[in-house]
Amino acid sequence: MPDIDFPPTRGSPDDLLTIVEVLSSGGTYSTDEIVDGVEFSKRKIQGLTQYGVALGFIEEEDGYQLTDRGYELSFSSNEEEQERWFKEAISQYSSYRYILQASFDELEEDADILSTSQSRLVRTSACCECDQTPAASRQ
Repeated sequence: MPDIDFPPTRGSPDDLLTIVEVLSSGGTYSTDEIVDGVEFSKRKIQGLTQYGVALGFIEEEDGYQLTDRGYELSFSSNEEEQERWFKEAISQYSSYRYILQASFDELEEDADILSTSQSRLVRTSACCECDQTPAASRQ
């Protein structure tokens, strides 16, 4: 098993969107400055900013600021567009990719659970760009 970082556990897309909205004004914000702009606890903001950094929406350098991807998310005009940005970010986050790949490999080993076409459908709908080589041939 490769050494992976587990995804942040305090991540909520809706709450992260609130943080992104605050940061979209531009500049660099401390945790305390973000606390002043929203009604979340300092601990929750720290978890949400970790989530935003992991997904590539926020960068941390002497405070927090949006990345280009974060600004694109902040300019998204509807839920469908926001969902697309989250799916793209998740599909590129190595820890999520590993977890999804391991889950799909386990499901594929049990042919009674999913047929090949169902497995492909699940991979496609999960936005996973994982290696699709059968588990037996990867070893």
